[in-house]
Amino acid sequence: MHLLDILKNPALVEAREVLENAKSVALTGAPSAVWGSATAALARGEKSRFALVVAPEGESVERVANDLCALLETEDDNRTRVLIFPIPERAGSEDVEGDRSATQERLAVLDALHGEVPVLVVSTANALAHPTLPAEELRHGYDEISKGQTLDRDTFLEHLSATGYERVETVEAPGQFAARGGVVDFFPPAAGEAIRLELWGDEVDSLRHFDVSTQRSTEKISGVRLTPPREVFLTPKRGADVAQQIEKLLDAQVHDLEMNGRGDAGEDLREKVARDIEKLRDGAYFPGILRYQSLLYPQRPTLLEHLPADALVIWADPSRVCTQIERLTDDDALVREAAESEGTVLRLPHAPLCSYDELRERAAKFSQVEFHVAPELAGDVSTHMSTHKVINLDVHIPQTFGGKLEQFLDFIRARQHKDEVTVLSTLHGRRVREILADGDIRHVHLLDAITEAQPGLVLIMPQRLSAGFCIQRAAQPPASSLQPLTVLTDTEMFGWQRMQMGGIVRSKKKKASTQKTSKARALTDLADLREGDYVVHINHGIARYAGVTRREVAGAISDYLLLEYEGTDRLYVPVGQLDRVQKYLGAGETAPPPLNSLRGK
Repeated sequence: MHLLDILKNPALVEAREVLENAKSVALTGAPSAVWGSATAALARGEKSRFALVVAPEGESVERVANDLCALLETEDDNRTRVLIFPIPERAGSEDVEGDRSATQERLAVLDALHGEVPVLVVSTANALAHPTLPAEELRHGYDEISKGQTLDRDTFLEHLSATGYERVETVEAPGQFAARGGVVDFFPPAAGEAIRLELWGDEVDSLRHFDVSTQRSTEKISGVRLTPPREVFLTPKRGADVAQQIEKLLDAQVHDLEMNGRGDAGEDLREKVARDIEKLRDGAYFPGILRYQSLLYPQRPTLLEHLPADALVIWADPSRVCTQIERLTDDDALVREAAESEGTVLRLPHAPLCSYDELRERAAKFSQVEFHVAPELAGDVSTHMSTHKVINLDVHIPQTFGGKLEQFLDFIRARQHKDEVTVLSTLHGRRVREILADGDIRHVHLLDAITEAQPGLVLIMPQRLSAGFCIQRAAQPPASSLQPLTVLTDTEMFGWQRMQMGGIVRSKKKKASTQKTSKARALTDLADLREGDYVVHINHGIARYAGVTRREVAGAISDYLLLEYEGTDRLYVPVGQLDRVQKYLGAGETAPPPLNSLRGK
């Protein structure tokens, strides 16, 4: 059985019916803990829907994406992908290319939206406000390559350069290509892996993935789709048109600077911008070309223009989304105005970012949902949805126990006494079942092992949600009223949590460390530890981990980490204080480290 089957929440059922009729819904009483579960329930149906969730900030995005992955992992034959749409990273200097990994992730998301596999995209408000490549130009940049086809090497290399791929000696990142005789390496952003193409004359003899870290070929493939590597597409004509516009803007700004006694600044600006004008006329890509994105694309296309017509757009806490975008656009305007008045950047006629009102206007053609935390709408907050229905989801946040197991067990007993269903979402199912058994809690089952959620059951869900919630669900006959469903996670049970992000499709970049090598690594999960591992307590130093034990302290029974120090010294650390313990690494050491003494010797 699936958690979404157990929900059977009348408010969510009604909301889905409204959305099927191409109308919009404002769901009140919907705290952030339920955003992921509600999104999965609304997008689920006979035919899975493409959906975009716009969250206020990065932490919310991570939590929603985590919950969607946890829920979709248990779906039979599920093909839906969860993707995060990041904020583009800008170049820090006019002469140095910025980190393009975020751009590659954005392009991979856009490409997925034009495929057949359903996609659930989660984006921050600020990421959505940044313009991207228009849909027609993304499709124009596609090129299908298959084994056995005829392909002229020089023409192919020219095509890679013309679409914005960077020629390098060795391909190490998306958006790059390299050529050695009849072998061409290239890394399309949407492919996920680099491609090695081998030619026999003018015929594609072989296509393989290869590992950019070892440069060794891996699996053979029959074909690949070449996708654009940048969020701008530059043709000679477009470059010449933009160069002409820039010249006029430059002349006007230099004149203004001269009139204000800033002639030197005007000459510096002219010299700097002249280099960009020359490159644009040549139709050449260069670091900093995104500064002119608003001239290249004055319509400022966004991810919304890439969504399928029947997609669902979800605004999670729209008032906070609005605040975040307004803050972003205001800060950007202040920085630009100051730089323009100093003559350090060219004054452009169009704002580079989209406002909240613009985004809501573009989203109006889609079915929309708004998640509001408050149980009632405050003020006229849903004016951007022309036809909508307000439904109270009536979700509540459960109490937290912080490792106080007797309180946790009393809570479960109370739920069972009321014939309510409780779902425990955890990656430590075995330990949780031991705790329940020690507390004489019966009717405990694995969620995916049952076919019907009978009253009073405690169900173990072996996927971890980011936070728990309480929600009403339709009662089974012969009951005549709604029954609450409580979902608890490790956060509520133990007071700590680690996000489970493995199912999210996104590239991971390596960052060089600027810190000195440490012999300890912060712990976020008991799964990181095995009995006998050496650890470092933040206050007491090096010890040996001896497992988890249960103790009664001041009348409360809780779980503790047992740490063994020098001699017979022992330290019991509450599970809720796991962040005070680090795993000892000691790279390259052959002998175990000496244990510290709790007596200070």
